[in-house]
Amino acid sequence: MHGRVIRTRAFGGLIGAYAVALVPATIMAAGAIVLIEMSYRVATQPELGTKMRLLWTHVDADSAWSWTIAGLMLAAGFAVFRATWPFVARAWARASAEAAAR
Repeated sequence: MHGRVIRTRAFGGLIGAYAVALVPATIMAAGAIVLIEMSYRVATQPELGTKMRLLWTHVDADSAWSWTIAGLMLAAGFAVFRATWPFVARAWARASAEAAAR
């Protein structure tokens, strides 16, 4: 799908739109990873304790704050990511129209 739009001027705008969407998607993914890893640790490895190191930070699966922050990262990341979809769609439409005009 991208092959025909790569050679257009609008491709730069499309890459920019993707970059904007990547930021909240990364936050959403990080929140999901932390929630999954904490759940896994608590459910399958209780002998290792609740303290662990994830994504370059220390996390305690016994703390409500860890669960709350990870959940908020997931929810807020998704909400902002979802809000970028129209922006990406407009950039895609511009790039597609320019490719079709060639």
